[in-house]
Amino acid sequence: STSSVKPSGVVEEDREKFELYRGFYTLLAALASNDLYGVLTTPLNLPSLNDILLCILNGCLYSDMLCVKQCFAALARLVEVWAGPSEAQRCPGFNTFVLERIAPAAFHVATQPTFNPSDATTFAALGEIVALERGIANQLGPAGVQYLVERTLPSAGLNAAQIQ
Repeated sequence: STSSVKPSGVVEEDREKFELYRGFYTLLAALASNDLYGVLTTPLNLPSLNDILLCILNGCLYSDMLCVKQCFAALARLVEVWAGPSEAQRCPGFNTFVLERIAPAAFHVATQPTFNPSDATTFAALGEIVALERGIANQLGPAGVQYLVERTLPSAGLNAAQIQ
């Protein structure tokens, strides 16, 4: 008979890895919410910005709703300060990243069968997702909303009637 039980060292290693990621997501959320996001775009850190953003997106897909909430909160704040028509406020390529990666991730998470908005932490995460989508619409305007309606929502499996 085969056992699916992991050796205790592996379980402990997984727990430690999860705690490390959770701490990293907490740090990134704190940077964003305390207006310290500029540290991510310094000449030293700018080459790693895409990897950092992908890491935050990965945190949005965790099963731990506290991590999901923190990551969406961080992304919502970054959208608020970096996305939009003003070149002075925007990171190069960030608008595209928002539309092609961040917005679809938000819809993906919220449409998963395991996403239970009657759970308090999940409901709080949903609030951050709504804030993020509202921020995308506000910062990117009609062109951003058009992109969401024409590309993001259909790719999330919504038909025209559901989108309207």
